[in-house]
Amino acid sequence: GQNGSRTHRDFHVLKPTLTIEFEDGQTRDVIKEGRLLD
Repeated sequence: GQNGSRTHRDFHVLKPTLTIEFEDGQTRDVIKEGRLLD
């Protein structure tokens, strides 16, 4: 984030996708192009 601000999510980089883990335990994989994998 900008200005070093922290979000409510923990980001784990797993090439070639980005795995976003939410506080409630849900996870979502995001392709680095910016698309979401449902």
